Amino acid sequence: VSKEAVDLLKRLLNVNSVKRLSSATEIRRHPFFKGIKFALIRSQTPPLVPKLSSPEDTSQFTVYKKELWSDTDVEEEVDPDFDL
Repeated sequence: VSKEAVDLLKRLLNVNSVKRLSSATEIRRHPFFKGIKFALIRSQTPPLVPKLSSPEDTSQFTVYKKELWSDTDVEEEVDPDFDL
């Protein structure tokens, strides 16, 4: 994960509303988005276009075993390198 990505997340999730990125303009100006032409974004080809066998194709999604589902015992996978 890039330092720009980490900084973006920290600034989006900052508890202090004065330091938090809150407007679209502030977010677009963040270094993480350097080189992105937002005015043209809808006309650009995405970096990844999955090949689907049908409109209902869900092969790009991870399949989880049903016994892992739980309403009361939720465990989240934490990235040890991600530090807020």
